[in-house]
Amino acid sequence: MKRPLNNLSSPTPGRPVSSNAPPVELFFTRFANGYMIEMRHLAKGFIMSHETYLHDLYPEERQPRVTDQSTMHTLRKAIVGVQAAADAGSIEHTIQELVKIRASQINGCAYCLSMHYRDALKAGERPDRIATLSAWREADWYSPRERAALAWTEALTNLPDHGISDALFHECRKAFSEQEMVDLTTAIIAINSWNRIAIGFSSRPDSFTLEDVISS
Repeated sequence: MKRPLNNLSSPTPGRPVSSNAPPVELFFTRFANGYMIEMRHLAKGFIMSHETYLHDLYPEERQPRVTDQSTMHTLRKAIVGVQAAADAGSIEHTIQELVKIRASQINGCAYCLSMHYRDALKAGERPDRIATLSAWREADWYSPRERAALAWTEALTNLPDHGISDALFHECRKAFSEQEMVDLTTAIIAINSWNRIAIGFSSRPDSFTLEDVISS
């Protein structure tokens, strides 16, 4: 039995399809009905995305995801070892703090940002240099050595996006010796590891004021 033409149309409200309608009219009527379905799907997706966006703006109070800290012992010991190697290396403390902040900015780690903003200020870092760190290419108060460190930090932290070019490596080598490049890379590995631990297990940042930094 031949199926009636109007059974081929969308069941959604729209212009009914007459079996006697010309082929062109049938085409455009079905197109319009299909378009209405698609628009409803898009609207539903937009609402869901909007709800997710609002949830991101106003997240529920998060609790640490690891309640038994003893389970973290082996992991922390391993990362502390990497951090100790970075601290004992040849990279000056000022650059190490800039590296920690920049990597934490890229990874979106609130816990580490709070910690290292505070540590950098305590160590005498200028607030304007911290404030403009994410736009360091646009500021003229970072040294060539600091710029090379920040470029290398961004490349290693965003590794899946573009890899590491020989041109970048050779440019960084103008500012750092081979040993220093290894030490700088160790520092970048350490902070990226801490970022992933803090974000993955939902570590909450500590609040502080400039007065807290000055008085400490």
